[in-house]
Amino acid sequence: MIIKNFSKKTIALSAVIVSLLFLLLFGVDYYYKNLLIKAERLRYHDKALVSARSLSNIINSRLALLLGLKNFTKTIIIPENKTKDKSSFDFFAAGLYSSAKGIRNFVVAPKGVNTFVYPIESNKKAVGHNLLKDERPNVQADVQRAILTRRMVLSGPYELRQGGLGLVSRMAVFKDDVFWGFVSMVLDMQPILNEANISSPMNGCKFALIGNDGIVFKGDESVLNTHPVLVTIPLPDGKWELAISPKLGWGNSYFLHLYIWRVLALVFSSTIFLFIYSMLMQQNRLEQLVLKKTKEIGESEARLDFALQVSRIGAWDLNLQNHATTRTLLHDQIFGYEELQPVWTYEMFLEHVLPEDRVTTDLIFQKAIATRTALAFDCRIHRVDGEVRWIHVAGDHKLDFNGENLTMTGILRDITEFKQAELALKQSEERFTYAINATQDGLFDWDLSTNVIYYSLRWKNMFGYAYDELSNDFSAWKDLMSPEDAEAVWNMLEQLINKKRDRFKIEFKMKHKDGHWVNILSKATAIFNEDGQAVRVVGTNSDISERVDMEHKLAMAQRLEAVGQLASGIAHEINTPLQYILGNLTFMRDSWSEIEEDLKSPKQLEGRIFIDSVPVEDTSLQLALEWKKSILDSIEGVGQISKIVQAMKLFAHPDIESVQLTDFNELVKNTVVIAKNEWKYVAEVVMNLDEDLPYIVCNSGEINQTILILLVNAAHAIAMNNGNKPEKGRITLTTFQENGNVALSVQDNGCGISTQNINRVFDHFFTTKEVGKGTGQGLAIAHTIITKHKGSIVLDSQEGIGATFTIKLPLKVD
Repeated sequence: MIIKNFSKKTIALSAVIVSLLFLLLFGVDYYYKNLLIKAERLRYHDKALVSARSLSNIINSRLALLLGLKNFTKTIIIPENKTKDKSSFDFFAAGLYSSAKGIRNFVVAPKGVNTFVYPIESNKKAVGHNLLKDERPNVQADVQRAILTRRMVLSGPYELRQGGLGLVSRMAVFKDDVFWGFVSMVLDMQPILNEANISSPMNGCKFALIGNDGIVFKGDESVLNTHPVLVTIPLPDGKWELAISPKLGWGNSYFLHLYIWRVLALVFSSTIFLFIYSMLMQQNRLEQLVLKKTKEIGESEARLDFALQVSRIGAWDLNLQNHATTRTLLHDQIFGYEELQPVWTYEMFLEHVLPEDRVTTDLIFQKAIATRTALAFDCRIHRVDGEVRWIHVAGDHKLDFNGENLTMTGILRDITEFKQAELALKQSEERFTYAINATQDGLFDWDLSTNVIYYSLRWKNMFGYAYDELSNDFSAWKDLMSPEDAEAVWNMLEQLINKKRDRFKIEFKMKHKDGHWVNILSKATAIFNEDGQAVRVVGTNSDISERVDMEHKLAMAQRLEAVGQLASGIAHEINTPLQYILGNLTFMRDSWSEIEEDLKSPKQLEGRIFIDSVPVEDTSLQLALEWKKSILDSIEGVGQISKIVQAMKLFAHPDIESVQLTDFNELVKNTVVIAKNEWKYVAEVVMNLDEDLPYIVCNSGEINQTILILLVNAAHAIAMNNGNKPEKGRITLTTFQENGNVALSVQDNGCGISTQNINRVFDHFFTTKEVGKGTGQGLAIAHTIITKHKGSIVLDSQEGIGATFTIKLPLKVD
């Protein structure tokens, strides 16, 4: 009962920890996303502000020319009554026209009638037009407003009759306080917008220009539906607004950052300490960005306060003469005060510092003041509520115009969570080190940009080297690598780096310092940057020499076991032809005496030896013919024995490492011969062998062992299915080519394998046979052999009907 309760508590505690971890991940993710959004909107706001100011300055510079035309009209045209002399107007207007781009025309309209127009070539239709009688409501309204306000009035922008987007500026001219007429100019907006760098596309942005009437006159109206950044463009008559948003939508610029963070958060969610460390590092980068932006925009107090507030940083100014301090509210809140304290001195700050840190803190301040250097340190404080917190203090001197050191300015930040995370990270790194040492794995970390590899001490010790005996570069790995394995290893590494595979896992050999080869299992993964380029490969090397040695011993033991199992059957197969030979030799010995008697009396043979028709009563000659048959039977028996011995020799060849060009069909035939005693009483064996089957490169002994395992298993399955029934089963062995592979199928009509056991047949020590009749190692070893040969082995079975094992081996091998 105690164990049961303890288990429940453990499960409950684990559930609580996991729940808290996910809540923490969600909160940090929300906070991080908001920071990215604020940074992105601030960047686009600055971009919009630059464009808006540029457009405002360009338009106002153009509109200033209208004031010049008005003054010219009041001083030249009106006093000299040159309403019919256009030469002086053309001369003056030409100078204005050529002084700036984006001007359509200048017009002087005495009594509202367009009389003076420059340039005349493209504006002939405007001559004679009476503005006071214009039927367009918006024109009438602007004309009346110009007369009533006596100020510059802007119309548009709108599409002009001559074509293009234009902005019309008008001013009423009065003579002795009596309305005389108008001066006006038309601005061509497109060149002006181009000069202000406001055009489509706009540096990856979508934009919309909104006039005084709230209507978009330029750009993409859909921008207004994307929560854009809005900035004001002040004009002499009202104001416009510039709305911009990213062309690909908000969030696109930081989507990759956010996506990477979320993936990392999921991967490392089981390690909250690494998660906190990652977030603090990101927060530190954001703080540096905020500080950089703050420096760039100068001494703007409003922006500085905003940045400090966002970053949770308190600011302070220390008067070095009287030790009085001015600071932000957040500064006092870090010390636990809800409101800004009326008085704060350097001595009050020292009172809040823990006694253990107070002397060191004061020495740092005094040294910085004496040497006029910057300071930065961490210390512990107790808040007014008694809570102990870690703070980071940084500051520098601010000199007056005479170079006197009067004040010190700095910041103060609560770093308690950072210190806790730092401690947690240190503990996590210690645990990681202990874990790596416990596994006896060697760690490597390859920086692809510098080609420098970090090898752990265990990695180098694995090959008999001290840490300083191998350099931390790629050549150390190359020099120790087995030449036979190098190409496969480098190809797999290249595929990993190029994202053609997710993981790197391969076995190969590396040379030990004393000259012997070490079997290595290497596992690694690649780390990619924001552009999708591989920057690091991190992994481990494990010494699997003992495992490989055990596998070889197990394979040899299995082969010897198979030889032992087949020994009695092979002896029986050899005994039958030996009986033929023994019987024939006995017959020849016993009959020799009769032939010998005839040979001693040659006369009895005269006239009979060379007669074609041999009389039945000719006993000697009949015995000679029987000898011939006995000799032929004996030769056949010796041939059978030789065939069995040769097949057994090939099967039991001791060189299990030999890899050579092999006749696959011959392997099948040899295995059928040596296993005959296993199948001949329960099944008929049919071989459908592809005579055009090409040779393959393989370890013939291992492939023989695999075929034997499948053949014997098929015979056992038929025996289990038939029981004591007299009829025999059928085993069919078929070889064929398929997709660059040589294949063999072994099909039987035995008991088959149940659905629930199909996925377990290749497991070590799994067997469906009776106790004592199977070790459960046969198919496991067969699977290992075929996998080692870069091939495949699959099973298709129906319970009660039979099973088919198919092995495929590649024609081309590395």
